[in-house]
Amino acid sequence: MKKQIVVILAAAAVLMALSLSAAIAELERVGPVDPEHGYPMWYQDKTGLTLEFGAPLNQAELDGGWLSIASADVPSGTAPETFPDNFAGEHFYWTAGCRVRQGNVDARLILALEAAFATEEPVPGDQIVFGRIRIRIDDLPFDGTYTVYTPYGMRVYENQVAGERLIATEDVGICTFGLFEGALKSGVGPFLLPSNIPGGPELPPVTGPVPGKLYIADPARSGPVTGSPLPNYMTSAGVRNPNIFRVEGPNGFVLETVNFALTGRIYTDPLPNLIEVDRASYTQTASLLRLDVFTTGLPTLPSRLPGAPIPSRIMPVLSFYNAPPGVDPVTGDPTAPTGETEIPMFNAGNSYWAQSQPLSVPTQVTIKDSNARDATGQLFSLYFGADVTDHIDITQAFYDPTNGGSLTVTAQSSDEVSLPTLTLEGFGDLTGGQIVITPLAAPPEKVRVLSSANGSNEMEVRTDIVIPGSGDVERIGELRNMTLPQSIHITSPKSATSNNPGIFEGFYIEEPDRAAGIKVIPASGSIIPGVAEGDELTLMGILNKDANEELCIFANSIRSQVPGNSLDTLGVNSKAFLNTEGLLVTIWGNINTANPNYIYVDDGSGLDDGTGNGTGIRVVLNGISAPTSGFVIVTGVSGKLKEGDVVLPVIRPRFPTDIR
Repeated sequence: MKKQIVVILAAAAVLMALSLSAAIAELERVGPVDPEHGYPMWYQDKTGLTLEFGAPLNQAELDGGWLSIASADVPSGTAPETFPDNFAGEHFYWTAGCRVRQGNVDARLILALEAAFATEEPVPGDQIVFGRIRIRIDDLPFDGTYTVYTPYGMRVYENQVAGERLIATEDVGICTFGLFEGALKSGVGPFLLPSNIPGGPELPPVTGPVPGKLYIADPARSGPVTGSPLPNYMTSAGVRNPNIFRVEGPNGFVLETVNFALTGRIYTDPLPNLIEVDRASYTQTASLLRLDVFTTGLPTLPSRLPGAPIPSRIMPVLSFYNAPPGVDPVTGDPTAPTGETEIPMFNAGNSYWAQSQPLSVPTQVTIKDSNARDATGQLFSLYFGADVTDHIDITQAFYDPTNGGSLTVTAQSSDEVSLPTLTLEGFGDLTGGQIVITPLAAPPEKVRVLSSANGSNEMEVRTDIVIPGSGDVERIGELRNMTLPQSIHITSPKSATSNNPGIFEGFYIEEPDRAAGIKVIPASGSIIPGVAEGDELTLMGILNKDANEELCIFANSIRSQVPGNSLDTLGVNSKAFLNTEGLLVTIWGNINTANPNYIYVDDGSGLDDGTGNGTGIRVVLNGISAPTSGFVIVTGVSGKLKEGDVVLPVIRPRFPTDIR
């Protein structure tokens, strides 16, 4: 049986190798999460069209399929839903689907922006949203290559078998639990809309079973659409508008339709502009109380209705009040605080600022944006609160590496009256505005000081003293018995054996004669150039152990680096493997334990690493696919892994081709 199934799970994943002309990242932004069900309230595409989360609001909307879910999908069969007990397992912001048949051949295209759960059942915290492109063709008529044209790209499927099914699914955003921006990078978008001809003018929205709500189309309609961001296709029959579903196969086989069914409910309320409050901080002395508000405002795409032109981006118009927001008694929305004076904010480009002198320190300020728009373009003012904090001024973050090392941090709060407690994150409280941490073998790249008045600030750590140490080291083997930590300089060239940032936190080097190897991790704050496999290099750094108890060099600098030749791997059996830490090696044997995170490969020696998970050598996969049984040959770097109180030997493949 020959099938082609492609499921893309990660938001940053690349489409299959034979997918051509695919459109990506045509969604603009995602709205705030609704606390009732944990999903974003809306998604907006790059034309400004904004669609709501597809939860049915009444029984007629549910029964009529206006949002692509049916009464059978809801446990009680009734609307409105309640989360999580009476809640469907999936909802849709938008769908577009079509189907075309010829004899026994049945071809379908499903496009959607879907909300679901990682476990398929409504569970708080498991909410995910993804863009879906699914192509399914049942009972292929001929062996060979099939080309599929969709509004979101052309895809080519080779080596298909007559009589079988072709199914390809691209779900992008599905792994970003609670981080709903992942779906913005999918191939879905802009949202397709009804038109009288493929690619023609948009048809206006329609009313439906919920008073006051608008929809992109009646779900019973099947007809042409518009909205593809792609240029015309050149097909076997000549030029075609991209708003189609067309299948071309061997021996002149063709299926084509321009008729799509669409669903989606339009979000018509005012959209907030892109505003971030950078700081609302006060300064308080015996004679002064001052409040500064800093925000960033970005050009924002307003929403629109189908048929309306794409709006121009607008800038926020901001002001603030010296008090928390009020609450609208009917809608519950934030309002301007009663009795407070509105203070205009000034801007230079995207930076906004204003200052006031309140009588007392408020817990929050209210930010007002006077330039919000709804889907019809009507002007609104939106309000939201921002916490008020003190401001932390860090005047010193200095590391002295002599005498065991010491880190000195000096800071003060802008509140000279209440004198909030200042804390160096990860270390402790400041006394008299200062803290000294000693002994300290290595400092963080930057420090963060927190205040009990909720202010915080960061500063990069400065050091300009050369770290003394044991000096020059010619052979990696000399490092094994050194006192840790230790400053070292590798003077003779070593060969880089691996540098895959997706697998390793650094890279590995080994002797040209393969006598010894060691992990290298760029030290925090150091600037290490790219290292390619086979490079010959010398370096300076601190010798220590990482979190897995593996000996490594925290490199401050690479002293020399020239391209070289990759080394052959060292073939070892399970018992010899125990003495190969840091080397690029090859092992072989049968898989006796397998799961998505690791496999155990046993060459017959029955090595026990003390974890009780398997015999042989553990192969850490780090996302690399591996067989679950049978004989395998594995190439990778020999290292260590701390699991509980056990430190076990492991091999880490560098690439998928390292497991064969």
